[in-house]
Amino acid sequence: MKKFYVLFSVFMVAIVGLATIALAQQDSVFDNAENWIIRAYVEGATVKIELRDTSNNLIPLANITGLTSNPQTVANNATNQDVSLSFDDISGTTYILYTDATGLQLRSYNISSGPRISVTPLAVNFGDKNTGSTYTQTVTVENQGSANLTLGTINVTNTSGTAFSRSGGTCANNGQVLAQDASCTVIVAFLPTADYNYAGTLTIPSNDDNVNVALSGHGVGVVDGQPDLVIVSLDAPSAISNNLPFYMNVCVKNQGTTPAGSFTVRGYLSPDRTFGNTGDIFLFDWEISLLGEGQTECNSIRVTVDGAPIHSYLYFLVKADVNDQVMESDENNNLRFTQTRIQR
Repeated sequence: MKKFYVLFSVFMVAIVGLATIALAQQDSVFDNAENWIIRAYVEGATVKIELRDTSNNLIPLANITGLTSNPQTVANNATNQDVSLSFDDISGTTYILYTDATGLQLRSYNISSGPRISVTPLAVNFGDKNTGSTYTQTVTVENQGSANLTLGTINVTNTSGTAFSRSGGTCANNGQVLAQDASCTVIVAFLPTADYNYAGTLTIPSNDDNVNVALSGHGVGVVDGQPDLVIVSLDAPSAISNNLPFYMNVCVKNQGTTPAGSFTVRGYLSPDRTFGNTGDIFLFDWEISLLGEGQTECNSIRVTVDGAPIHSYLYFLVKADVNDQVMESDENNNLRFTQTRIQR
């Protein structure tokens, strides 16, 4: 506490004895514990304090405790441009000395970074992995603040498919406490069971912030056989009019021997029976996330056509797995069509 004693003594001498204090227009100190620069300065009659990193960037307020803004106003009544700053590295207290109409004034601030969670990486992509096998990746959690970081319940949520889980790591499942610069790990497992684009989230809550890590991976290959997607029914009006809505009833079946992962069913209005040619009018995209072996899924889709030639005969074309997302035993049986007439 020697620095505080010296500064306080000088302050009292200045107040009582009106001694001359060596002040400057700005002053700064380096906080080794936080690895940031504390700076005090005067603008007009306003005394301010601010925190910057070693690259001279302002520290985000979310990473600071003890201030309500960065920079923060200390006083608005300074009578000159002189200010002095001192830092007690034992207590972590910052002292600012400035002059107003009544004389020298002393302000103190207890500033720290508090707990600060850092998670790497923020996205885990397993890429293409063979079905039926388990793969792991490690996520690291670190406390880059000065106060203890306490983790909440770490959880894995599957948002598309059910392939992700937690399989270990050094972080406790709930209540892990990390001191400054300490870290722990979370191991995420990926077990794909189908040709499918899987997605999930690893959630790491804490007394600083809650961090979500995006999880993704694609199952490739098959355990036994392959999917086979077909449009088993297409029910659409035999006559339609431009700008008048109607419904198309479509059913798609996986007649293969393994589940089919995410795929798109697309509809066009075409002058011929060839899918995706120039001049085809786009009607709809229907996204299916998973279709088990032997399963059928149906949808009634509301459609409006604009710009079709009047009194012409055209074809409704509907194709399963239009983007070739699923490896099938037969890639040539995805299309179905039916004819319609444009009345007006």
